[in-house]
Amino acid sequence: MLRVHFNNGAPLRLNLPRLDQKQAVLELAQAFVAHEATLPEAERTPFTARMETAVTEAFAAQDTAQDQEAARKAASEALKRTQRTAKRTVQKMRSLLAGHFAETPEQAQAWGFIVRQTGRSAGQILMPQKRQEIIACLNGYIDAEAARPELEQFTQPPLATVVALRDNMVQQQQSRNAARHGRLQENGRFDALTEQLFEDTRLALGYLMLVMFEGAPDHTLANWGFEVVARSPRPTREEGDSAPAGEDEVVEPR
Repeated sequence: MLRVHFNNGAPLRLNLPRLDQKQAVLELAQAFVAHEATLPEAERTPFTARMETAVTEAFAAQDTAQDQEAARKAASEALKRTQRTAKRTVQKMRSLLAGHFAETPEQAQAWGFIVRQTGRSAGQILMPQKRQEIIACLNGYIDAEAARPELEQFTQPPLATVVALRDNMVQQQQSRNAARHGRLQENGRFDALTEQLFEDTRLALGYLMLVMFEGAPDHTLANWGFEVVARSPRPTREEGDSAPAGEDEVVEPR
């Protein structure tokens, strides 16, 4: 953290947000550049232009992250609905194959199903449960049916219905994953920008304090968005104050 020391005789001090208070950091930087924009360019701090760019980009990253999260949620809910429909369709496929291959259930494996080989349930066509298992089963069924002459294909469920379900599940899963990745990327960009603004705000404050206010906090700094508060009285040395006289840190995080 940047530490700036000034005369401790000033009756005022400044409260600044901590680095982990990202929204507060951004709001302070926004207020700072908004006030700087009202001043002639020659009177602005050397850090203002960079801060203006960072503030704009930080808000853009925040908005984009929110949009990506909304897209992720929409794709995730659509995927859940499609998966429920796909599961019902796979159950129909399983029942169809169980009846068609009642004497030779192992043949159902060619249509993407797993058949239990041992134990009391040997020969049972298993129902896929997880999402990737359902997609793999749909893929196997589609490949098997597409390889057969059209007149020999099962009519219930129609092959086109199974293909549409598989395609929807894959597309919705990809959309959800892409939106999640985009949200994480924008959140990372936002974090980096607020960290930059955290440092630049303190550098700009140090510049103002030295150039305009002779090292002492002033109520006027509130125009730049800073929280200016009265300093608590210092205890006397008899009360245990051992701090060296003559300097104090003006930048005090909440």
